[in-house]
Amino acid sequence: MLLLGILMIFVTAVFLSRFLLSLLVSSNIFKNQFWLFGVKKNKRHDINEGVDVHDLKTSFEKWNFVKLAKPLIGVSILIVVVGLVILYIFKLNLGIDFSSGTRVDFQSKQAITQQKVEQVVKDSGLKADQIQINGKDNKVATVQFKDDLTRAQDNKLSDNIKSKFGDTPQINTVSPIIGQELAKMQCLH
Repeated sequence: MLLLGILMIFVTAVFLSRFLLSLLVSSNIFKNQFWLFGVKKNKRHDINEGVDVHDLKTSFEKWNFVKLAKPLIGVSILIVVVGLVILYIFKLNLGIDFSSGTRVDFQSKQAITQQKVEQVVKDSGLKADQIQINGKDNKVATVQFKDDLTRAQDNKLSDNIKSKFGDTPQINTVSPIIGQELAKMQCLH
């Protein structure tokens, strides 16, 4: 159904645009408005002058695009090679969506500090790879772990967060297989 809707929008847009443009052209509103099309008065020729189309000069004739092709292709190849070398050296910095790991989101009625979150994580026997405090008045926190947490670790962390901040956290885990599939699919597109 979505595909049919997109197709209908596309067809309608094309035919409606063509119809409106044909009305605009046949109305002769722009008949003597050559400046709107970037044509200067001294570059205009009357059809009775007998000037051939190939004799007309353009502002782009001063550039030899064929002569510039090889250097521009070389610069493009150099940029791609430098990008591949940098990618090989520094690797992809994949987020949890494309690698494996666990993400814990929770809120609090009071402002959350980095130190409080680090202490709760430490009390749970874990080490967070990334902690983000955000939201209005710093009342939302996101903790990311590169490793998958076990059920016991999930429960302990959840209990500690609930006792300290009064909110049951939302814990999402991405397995390594799903992360690899997502990364592979993104590289292919």
